[in-house]
Amino acid sequence: MFGFSGREDKRGQYEKINLKHDDDTDSQKHSDTIDNAVPSSGEERTDAADSSSLGVIRFYRHLVIILTGINVLMSFAAVWLGITFTKRLPYQLAKNDVEFVGPAEVPVEMELYRFQTGVRESTPFFGPPNATTNAAWSTILNAGLIKLTPAQADMLSAPTAKDQEDPTSYVGILEVFHQLHCLNTLRLRAFAKDPEVQFADPGHTAHCFEYIRQSLMCLADVNIAPISWSERKHEYAIHWDATRQCRNFEKIHAWALDKRHKVSEDVQ
Repeated sequence: MFGFSGREDKRGQYEKINLKHDDDTDSQKHSDTIDNAVPSSGEERTDAADSSSLGVIRFYRHLVIILTGINVLMSFAAVWLGITFTKRLPYQLAKNDVEFVGPAEVPVEMELYRFQTGVRESTPFFGPPNATTNAAWSTILNAGLIKLTPAQADMLSAPTAKDQEDPTSYVGILEVFHQLHCLNTLRLRAFAKDPEVQFADPGHTAHCFEYIRQSLMCLADVNIAPISWSERKHEYAIHWDATRQCRNFEKIHAWALDKRHKVSEDVQ
């Protein structure tokens, strides 16, 4: 009986111990699981703070990436607009400085000039000879011969005459005024109704045509005129009154007047 009861006791104690051990182990495991799954209130605050910090970091990181992207896009847009705007301008002046050109060191300044050729707008120069047009032409043909120093004369492609009133200086003419003189000669003869005026001095007329042709080729204007398309005529048409990059004629003219020879005659 003792042995039975002892066996029972031992078995009971063993089972109790095992059960207690199992219960404690399971309880600890369960507690660990619960502890890991459901943090304490302090741990909850720490994790929430960490999550909040990570969220702020992620927000600012994304914000920096977005702002960087916007900055890059705006830079590309600025470059594109700059190139487009530059292309849309008729011409861009490289600089506004005055250059001293040629043997006589003529001051040359570039400017943007819009042509008015009579298609949409006209100038006082436009039309047949009359009091208005002749007066306009006379304002650009009055420069004539200019005085040159011996050093400037030595730089010319051919010998030039001495000043008859001042043997220490020489005379010459800016080609632009020779060209305008020839063009004016052709203008007077082209509009003339009198055959004697129209066909007077055919050699001089032929000279002027040939001289102007070579002058245009020599200067070789590289301004580009816009072209339009006519749906009605199904053909291209040149834009006559375009804006071009030109030398400032008024300043060159003023310089020539200042250097003008006292006795100025038309140059053939």
